[in-house]
Amino acid sequence: MSTVESVAARDNARNPIGWFISWGVPILTIFAVNVLILQSEVKMWAVVTSFAWIGTACLANAMRCSRVHCWFTGPWCLLTAACLLGVALHTPIIGGLSFTTVANFGGASAIALWLLPELFFGKYFLARDT
Repeated sequence: MSTVESVAARDNARNPIGWFISWGVPILTIFAVNVLILQSEVKMWAVVTSFAWIGTACLANAMRCSRVHCWFTGPWCLLTAACLLGVALHTPIIGGLSFTTVANFGGASAIALWLLPELFFGKYFLARDT
């Protein structure tokens, strides 16, 4: 088994059940709360939790298989969750931006961080033989 194949075998995103639990559930939650008629507090906490869940799953996957975009999206989603938490708790840390603005910017940026790094670096950061 080549180095790329052995690393790819540890990639949780290649397993449909692992992908669904790690990323599908929180992504569906983010979309669902925007469609469902829920109290705004429920929506806020669901979105904050979903971004934190995605960020944690990405960092765990990055450490597991060194997936390139996970090293970027993991910290970004955790930072987005922290900013969203700040907005939800009415702290002045992000200059009065709305919850929706921060969530949309965080989500759009996460998509860019998911796609762009792998164009430049490939799918996995592989250890070099020395």
